[in-house]
Amino acid sequence: MAKTPDGILGVFTGSIGPVVGSSWKGIPYVKTKPRKTDRSKPRTEGRMANEEKFKFGNNWLKPFHKFITIGFANLAIRKTEISAAFSYHFKHAITGVFPDLDIDYTKVMVSMGPLPQLTGASIEFVAANTVKLSWPLNTERYAEHDDQVMLVLYNKEIQFADGFIGGIKRNAGECSYKIHSKLYGKPLELYAGLFSINRKLISNSIYLGQILPTHNEEEFHQNQEPDQA
Repeated sequence: MAKTPDGILGVFTGSIGPVVGSSWKGIPYVKTKPRKTDRSKPRTEGRMANEEKFKFGNNWLKPFHKFITIGFANLAIRKTEISAAFSYHFKHAITGVFPDLDIDYTKVMVSMGPLPQLTGASIEFVAANTVKLSWPLNTERYAEHDDQVMLVLYNKEIQFADGFIGGIKRNAGECSYKIHSKLYGKPLELYAGLFSINRKLISNSIYLGQILPTHNEEEFHQNQEPDQA
């Protein structure tokens, strides 16, 4: 049974025969009921490989969710930010064929949009648990001094992402960040993006490369915050 709260010519919810009416994110839509499939029919190798690629991509993306929820907001048109990010990475960043799937970290994006990005940025360890991000000022049109910086650090071995969203302005030119203790001693893939103060404009993120810790474990623990133990 379906309901028509706006009258017979309005949106309907529920089902009428093979048609289902609903809404998502305020957008009304209709779809057909899913057909029952014969579960006894074996799946083809191609179908299994595609399903595994979807599973691999979804699992890999989970640590980035809090970042891409902001970073892919401009692309979340009739879809969620996570769906938009998944679509991009499924097409461009996942490499190989099941069971040998991997990620091309040079193509990973934590944000996408038209805002002028950070250019000429570099990052390095300046203490046992601290990285320093530096960048020249960008005077390009639409590059505002109060655009907010987003920094993401990721290690694929433990599938853990760390970083910050905002709080540092574009015109600062540099910032330091104490890494989470889980990331100490591990290779880090690093990304930086920007978004306007009202979050309406977002930049394409840049890949800062991979860096390795340059300090020993004793130095790390000497600089570690108590709440990171």
